[in-house]
Amino acid sequence: MTAPQLTWEEILPKKNNPYWKHADFSAWQSIGSLALAPTQTESLQVLVRDRRLTTAGACFVWVNGCFVEALSDVAGSPIRYTREKKTKEKIQFSKDQYPFAYFNAQQSSEELLLSVPANTEIASPIHLLFITTASESFIAHPQIRWSIGDGAKLTVFEEHANAEEASYVINQVSTISLGKGAVCHYHKLQKEGNAAMQLATISLNQQQDSQALFTFTSCGAAFARDDLVVKLAESGASCATYGFYHLQQADQYIDHHIDIVHDAAYTQSDMLYKGILKDQSRAVFNGRVTIQKDAKKAVARQANHNLLLANTAEVFSQPDLAVHAEDVRSCKHGVTVGQVDQDALFYLTTRGIPRSEAMAMLLAGFAEEMMHFISNNDVKKRIQQVIA
Repeated sequence: MTAPQLTWEEILPKKNNPYWKHADFSAWQSIGSLALAPTQTESLQVLVRDRRLTTAGACFVWVNGCFVEALSDVAGSPIRYTREKKTKEKIQFSKDQYPFAYFNAQQSSEELLLSVPANTEIASPIHLLFITTASESFIAHPQIRWSIGDGAKLTVFEEHANAEEASYVINQVSTISLGKGAVCHYHKLQKEGNAAMQLATISLNQQQDSQALFTFTSCGAAFARDDLVVKLAESGASCATYGFYHLQQADQYIDHHIDIVHDAAYTQSDMLYKGILKDQSRAVFNGRVTIQKDAKKAVARQANHNLLLANTAEVFSQPDLAVHAEDVRSCKHGVTVGQVDQDALFYLTTRGIPRSEAMAMLLAGFAEEMMHFISNNDVKKRIQQVIA
């Protein structure tokens, strides 16, 4: 298949787009034309073996954004998967609000369908491992669709941890259908190469009494944006989403947009995102919660806390709560932006701890809260190794 040649100007949102008003696209200047991702699987078995979680019950592998069945392993796992060719069906994402998800739907030729049977509890985490080997610029459009049956329980670990310096683009879309009473813990680790661009959209639909928990840990890439779109469609559904972002390079940009809609009564959402920024880095948090008229007794909480380690670092935080129901249990939101506690830093240094070590201790303590939401020890350890 001939790879279409595209330029970044053809797909980037315009500056007057309100959903992208803080986006810094300066890093995209280095990409030039965008060819489809090259496929390469040679000599990667050892790398996959070394990166795979030792306790993973199933491991699905993408190389340069393309699913590679030969490197994946689902032996003994009850999860089912099929590779489906994409058809020209109606695109579900708004071109203005989700331009990259819209572009994914246009360009993606294959969708990986992952199914978990009803009342199936998968104790070992399912590992989604993304590896980059290309040394030249490319764009890839991985697409994953989850169907999680009623009463099923599972943990997913999605990992992007690459060291390549190429200016590649991963433009990923995942859709999740969570059945009645199902429980899904979904943990994402993003540590792409310093010149990479990563766009990711997760669309989640939850049925009665289902429970979803997300954690997003973002440290890498020159430009990264995660969109989480959640519909609490039936009573008793709950979604908790927690994020930690650590921007450590000049001009790095990380963006989290969350849109949760309470469509039914007795639904609940929790949102907590924390960030550390240094140099001329920029971060965006936009959390929107909509409680519809019929969503009585709903609970919604939002919080965003940031530490700025330099006067040149910037964060744009916008929690947005729209309540259309008259009878809700609790709705609140809050934002803080500040610097490291100088009194705490002084206290540690007076106890003989070098200033650099004392600073590292305080930053680790700021991030540690997010680790409490990861119940699987192997997943937690892998993430802690990256953010340490």
